[in-house]
This record gives sequence, structure tokens and C-alpha cells, in this order.
Amino acid sequence: MKKIFILLFVSLALFSCEKEEDNKIFEYQLLPSENVSKPFSCLGEKRTITFTIIQKTLIDDILDSEVPIIPKDVSIEFDKTLFSDIETKIKGDQVVLNITSNINKEDKILNVDLQISYSTINGIKVEKIPLIIDKGKLTFVYKIHSEQNPF
Repeated sequence: MKKIFILLFVSLALFSCEKEEDNKIFEYQLLPSENVSKPFSCLGEKRTITFTIIQKTLIDDILDSEVPIIPKDVSIEFDKTLFSDIETKIKGDQVVLNITSNINKEDKILNVDLQISYSTINGIKVEKIPLIIDKGKLTFVYKIHSEQNPF
């Protein structure tokens, strides 16, 4: 009888562990630095933006853990007319972007999305970070030239 009870207990424990693994879900979130929402200067600006990828583990839709992961296979897509260069580096668990905006000659604010793709356990995830380039400041300089006409 004791052997049967132990056998049932062990099989129940194994079954409950297997069930927990079936209900485990991984979600990912991109956390950018604070300066990403600040508009770029209309005269062109070089800025460093960092972001961290957080892996959230959910068991039965309840948050179990949140840990930063080391990014793999990160690719960046951007509008080459608004940004001239983006240099990507991985430092520890952060991705560091050195981004240079072009001069905005238009009298309107330009909005663009920076598209970031990275590898996860679930496959490739694509997220967008909105960037803003401040409107151009047009200045007109008038030069008045007069000639005196002698008689």
C-alpha cells in the first residue's frame, strides 16, 4: 500500500510539473531610454539611445519573472532621408544606438518610426519606437540698399 501511495504521489508531482511547463508563456518588451521621446534638433543632431529587452515569464497568465536578456540578431530599419547613420552596439544586456538626424528644412515636425527586430524564443519580434525631428526654423534676412542720386 505504501508503494502504491508513493507511486501515485511521484506521478502526480511529475504531472503537475509538466502541466506548469505547458502553461508557461514568454513575452518580450522593449524598454528604451528616456531621451527617445525628446525631439531631435532641426539642425541635425547625434544622439545615443539605449534600450533593454525584458523577458517576462507568465505561468497561468500570472507574472512569474521579469529579466533582461542579452539581445541576439538585432536589426534596425530607419528612414534614410531623415537619419543619415545609425551605429548599433551591444553592451551587456543593452543595445546602444548612435543615431544622427539630418537637417529638417521643412516648417513642420517630422515623425518617423525606428523599427527594431530581435530574436526571441518565440521567433523574431518587431517593435517600433517613434522618433521626432523638430520643425525647421526659417529665418529671413532683408537687406535694404539705397542709392543716393546726385543731381
